[in-house]
Amino acid sequence: MSHDKRCSKPQVELFFRLFEAHHGGHLFVATKKWDERCAYALMQKEMIIRLYNHVYADPAYWNDLGVEDRIFQLASAIAVVEPDAVFCGATAALLYGIRSVYSLLDKVQVLLPRSTRRDTYEFVEYRRWRAGEVWQLGPFTLTDPYRTVVDIARTTAFRYALGYVDGLAREYDVEREELRAYAQANCRGLHGIARAFDVFEHMDGRSDNGGESEARAAMILGYRQDSFAN
Repeated sequence: MSHDKRCSKPQVELFFRLFEAHHGGHLFVATKKWDERCAYALMQKEMIIRLYNHVYADPAYWNDLGVEDRIFQLASAIAVVEPDAVFCGATAALLYGIRSVYSLLDKVQVLLPRSTRRDTYEFVEYRRWRAGEVWQLGPFTLTDPYRTVVDIARTTAFRYALGYVDGLAREYDVEREELRAYAQANCRGLHGIARAFDVFEHMDGRSDNGGESEARAAMILGYRQDSFAN
């Protein structure tokens, strides 16, 4: 890595454009070849960081963002760079407004075709799931709300999954039997689907928020442990 911190005029100009993007609530996307060269040079000088292919940020700006803002801004940038990207899991749930468990929002979750390879990035997680039906929400292509919640329920601990299932019922007026029927028709044989059906049994849209759902999940798990003990 070069230790020369001096910047060329184009690099300085790009640096200011990056901060203009941040001022508007966006990460910087280097869509032009010359922008990418300048951004890469600034990254080599440790002045900015690369979060995804062609996506850059000032380190202090990125570190100061809240959890949900990080996911939203990075997903927005990825949607520009990869127009065919399909967002899934907790990322899709956040964009749908279903609910957020911060421990599941450490990375943007993106579906990746099995035959495709991508560079690895700290804040991006690739999932090799079947997408099923997809929805378009503004610039984002997402797994549909049902599939989003089914995937979370089959791959996530019960205490967190219940909040997403409750959130689907609350925000989208989905009944338990509707979700069960969807999963039976579209998700049979998927890894962890039996776990998802167990979560569906406790679905309740009357929960006001994720915290209430998590508390109820703790009570259910505690009851099960007591039952086994007896």
